[in-house]
Amino acid sequence: MAHDELHSPIDYETDDEWARDEPVLGPAFGIIAVATAFLALTNAVSIRDWVDEQPPSARQAVMTVWSDAWLARTEAIGLATPRAALHAQWEKAQALRLSGGEG
Repeated sequence: MAHDELHSPIDYETDDEWARDEPVLGPAFGIIAVATAFLALTNAVSIRDWVDEQPPSARQAVMTVWSDAWLARTEAIGLATPRAALHAQWEKAQALRLSGGEG
């Protein structure tokens, strides 16, 4: 055993089973990019809320204008509708739970 190898209590037949020829980062990057685009299109409210939580500055003021405009665009074309409906259901459930009602 070389000085830079660690002893493993598990016997592996070869190190070849850990070597991969297929790309690993490419598909992961693609999945992250698709998820980011999906959330940017359907959850503009969260972007606006995050911007509103930032410390006041000139950059934050510009980002507020952009995030408000982005929210207005996504609402105008209906991309915000599913999130709004789901949020309304969540608020109903939360109000029911807090009031102690059965449902």
